[in-house]
Amino acid sequence: MLTHLSPQRFVNRIADYAGADKWHFKCTQATIIVFHTDKHLYAKGFRDAYDPLKTEYPDIQTYEVITNEDPDIAKAYDITDFPATMFITAQGKVHIVQGYLSPAEVIGDIKKYLLNT
Repeated sequence: MLTHLSPQRFVNRIADYAGADKWHFKCTQATIIVFHTDKHLYAKGFRDAYDPLKTEYPDIQTYEVITNEDPDIAKAYDITDFPATMFITAQGKVHIVQGYLSPAEVIGDIKKYLLNT
């Protein structure tokens, strides 16, 4: 299950998205943030791609930003197509994939962007 990030929680845990250092991430471990609207939660298969991650990859932090509730976070990172998935390495490198991802695509992107396998 994804942990919801309010704007304040995003600033405390991830980065100051409204500041000059918005690309300086506080994460010290691999992190995935899914940006979506509240309607995406009910799309068939949406949760299937992300809910198993906590069990399969316990060292990767998983979060969500509900963009119709907190649109400024997505705007700060030029995310305009939802859902979108932000992969952040422990070293702070970022890759953003916009659009729906299947469970296999999420696993593939974890291996590609976070685990480098």
